Amino acid sequence: MAVSLRTLMSLSLALAVGVGSGLTLYLSHRQAELGRTDETRAVLERAAPILADQLDRTLRDVGRDVSLGALDGRVARPDRAADLDAYLVAWRRLRPEYTDILVADRAGRVRATASGKLIGSDVSGAVWFARGLQGVAAADASERNRAGTEAPRNVIVSAPVPDGGGVVAIQMTPRWIEEATQLARRSLGAPGEGISFSVLNASGRLVLQVGAVKPDHPETQRLEVSAPLDGSERPGLGWLLVARATPGTMSAAGSGVQIPHAIVLALLAVGIAGWLGGSLVSRRIRNLEAACRQEAAGLTVTALPIRELQSLADAAAHAIARGKGRERMMQDARAALVRSRERVRAFKTMAGWSCWEVDLTNGRVTWTDAVLPILPSTSELATTLDDLVDRLDPEDRDLMRVAMRAAIAAGGSAQDVTLRTLPVAGEQSGRRLHLRMAKVLDDGDARERLHVLSREVGVASLPGSPVTPIAKPLAPAANEPLLERRRDGLLRQVTDGIVHDVNNALAVVMTALGSLQRHGHDLPDRALQLVDVAQRGARNGASLTRRVSALTRREVSTLAEVDIALVLDDLTDFLRSSVAPEITIGLSLDEALPPVLCSERQIEILILNLVLDIKAVAPAGCGVSLVVQAAEPPTTSLLASRPSLRLTLSAPVNLANRRGLASVADLADEIGAAVDVQASEASTTVSVWLPAGERQAVVEAAADGAAENLAVLLVEADALLRSTTASALSDLGHTVTQAASSAQAVEILAGRRDFDLLLVDYALPGMSGLQLAATVSRTHPRIRTILAGPRGHLPANAQVFQQLHKPFGLPELVRALQSRGPERREQEAA
Repeated sequence: MAVSLRTLMSLSLALAVGVGSGLTLYLSHRQAELGRTDETRAVLERAAPILADQLDRTLRDVGRDVSLGALDGRVARPDRAADLDAYLVAWRRLRPEYTDILVADRAGRVRATASGKLIGSDVSGAVWFARGLQGVAAADASERNRAGTEAPRNVIVSAPVPDGGGVVAIQMTPRWIEEATQLARRSLGAPGEGISFSVLNASGRLVLQVGAVKPDHPETQRLEVSAPLDGSERPGLGWLLVARATPGTMSAAGSGVQIPHAIVLALLAVGIAGWLGGSLVSRRIRNLEAACRQEAAGLTVTALPIRELQSLADAAAHAIARGKGRERMMQDARAALVRSRERVRAFKTMAGWSCWEVDLTNGRVTWTDAVLPILPSTSELATTLDDLVDRLDPEDRDLMRVAMRAAIAAGGSAQDVTLRTLPVAGEQSGRRLHLRMAKVLDDGDARERLHVLSREVGVASLPGSPVTPIAKPLAPAANEPLLERRRDGLLRQVTDGIVHDVNNALAVVMTALGSLQRHGHDLPDRALQLVDVAQRGARNGASLTRRVSALTRREVSTLAEVDIALVLDDLTDFLRSSVAPEITIGLSLDEALPPVLCSERQIEILILNLVLDIKAVAPAGCGVSLVVQAAEPPTTSLLASRPSLRLTLSAPVNLANRRGLASVADLADEIGAAVDVQASEASTTVSVWLPAGERQAVVEAAADGAAENLAVLLVEADALLRSTTASALSDLGHTVTQAASSAQAVEILAGRRDFDLLLVDYALPGMSGLQLAATVSRTHPRIRTILAGPRGHLPANAQVFQQLHKPFGLPELVRALQSRGPERREQEAA
């Protein structure tokens, strides 16, 4: 709540006067306290020496008494024990303040005592006995002595018997100290009643406490003065006397300090003066405020009576002038920002992508328009990363975290992952999103941030329909009835299952044959040839199963990245053996080719169209060359200034006006490629520039070229393939633990954490191999993971793990064990 200037000035002046008055009263009270403290200290400095003198006097009297007693003839004669006992009893009767009187011979054995106790005890180890042999001495008898006596805080004064007759000792109770204390207090008068005395022996132990400090006074106010009981005249104890007291409270006249009436009047006077002065200043300030509200560039203010206010008015005039210029600049910048933002929004809308930013350091996610299907459709909002992950299918949440870590480790390279979302209101099932994420490279920002593009997999805008931020599902064609689409889906599922089983069988054969070759140095040459033939046949069978699987897949997404070298190696073998055996096909590939940004099926269709055209017009034995190399695209194409690969097919036939070339042109438009055809009567050269990404090796050879002995967890549902692979791994020197399902693998991992490698089949029933790999990468980050599955069947998000394509043989298995996957390189880099 704001207050007026008048009130503020009145309160300020009144506060200043009040603080000054309070400080004055405090100082006067403090001075009185110091006076009382000095007075109390003076009393204590008198009290401690007085008590010390009283104790010294008492000890001297007792010392003289014991010296005279030792001179008595009955003490020196051991043959008159009865007379000695009677003498000691009469002596104690005369001095009742003595606790006991005893006589010990020179050997330390007690001859007689006034109380009749301790006769025959050995006191040779007592301090008072040793000192008493030398002369009159006093000792503190608070500790147990060799005679077995214990008298806490008692004092024994001893004296030697002439002619080596032993020692005479008098034992005294603390009553004599209390009596000396009372005498000291009486000599001090009334101030001595509030003093407490403590007597400490030479070792610092408390001998006696007389009186106590009142508990209602703080410890910090207690004063103490000490004086030694030095025993300059024997006997002496080496005690320390401490006198303590608390300064007395103020007198009744001084304790009830009243604020003088003059202070109250002063407070009222300065309050009124501050009110009047504040009224004058506030009037001038209101005039200044009214002038500033005019917001005129050439603002002038009349002279003000206060220098600071005048400076403020001048500064306000200059600030208004500068603000007008900055406001115009801000309006121009805001308009440019709005135009740029609208262009970005239009690009994202027409492209069907949503763009958002993930801050991994702070766990925040922001987006700029309503194109994120897994979040409420509200623009210009933010949410937490945990909220975003919770909206994903539970089985894909770990995979999302693995992909984000891989994107951070990859620097600015893009990483792809396909995820499923939970259903939102009005949906029967969730959606499948393809995410492309890359790390934000900003040297001035230490946060870990990702830029993410999201798009539904297998969706596109309908021709002629309005473009919306979220792309609509691809509608079925008019000539594709519902029953036919269901049949195709069922056929795909059945075919994938058959391909999976056949691949497993081929992997069993290829692995077993590889083990046989590894140990077949004693086999005859004919047997080795047959094994080699069987290997080639198995690999041809693997190529055929992949072809069958590709025929049933209806890929419409162009978000894939494929290794064109693997695709063309496999495809040319298929063309030579099945499609065009009468044509000689030569393949030339550059080393370290980057991945191609299209699907494997699109590449195969492109090559098949050209080969079938050549087969239709070429004579038998015709030679065709296929060359793939990194090359710059034509400057007039859409690929200009982007990475690309050039695929060149040359044939000694004229392919002009062939149907396959038209299909190639249409397919190039679909995937964003550029095509150039050079045809003549005798030859045709077709060049296709395909969009390429950055080279990211899936595996990397180990430095020593050989894998160390590893502890391997093998997860495979096919019992025959599992046992064959386990046998091959054991033969290579590795320790293998087998699991038939993801659930069994999780149980094994819960009890063991010493595995080096997880080799898991991608298509496990129940919890899939990819989901198991994502979970293990989070719970057991030290374990390297290899996913086994048919090439082309694994989704893009599986690229964060090392892959082993099925069917595999022993050489492929060995290379996989000798290599490191992307997640292993990320851990080593960290």
